Amino acid sequence: MFNKEEVRCLEFVNKWKCGDSISDEDIDTVAYADLSGLVQPFVDLITKSFFEFMEQYGEQWDDCNEDYPNNTFHEGYVLDGNIYIAWYTGDAGRYWNEDDRYTICRPW
Repeated sequence: MFNKEEVRCLEFVNKWKCGDSISDEDIDTVAYADLSGLVQPFVDLITKSFFEFMEQYGEQWDDCNEDYPNNTFHEGYVLDGNIYIAWYTGDAGRYWNEDDRYTICRPW
């Protein structure tokens, strides 16, 4: 059985695939929902849909310091003034999967 957050993530996928309107609340839910309870095919579907949406409507973003490119920096997307951190780059890589949670993004 899916919890409310997981259902909303799957509804986002359906809206995206059908071309329906997607709200800021939909994006925030998908970005920060704990997907750790889902089987991998659902996680992959939600993640792929989120990044497809962001590629189309968001703007790529990072806070890399060009003077220190090997230091850890964030990458992700900006959408309507909101920053969605999707990766840590540099020597650390992606590491925020803490407390047995898996989220697509981390808040800025």
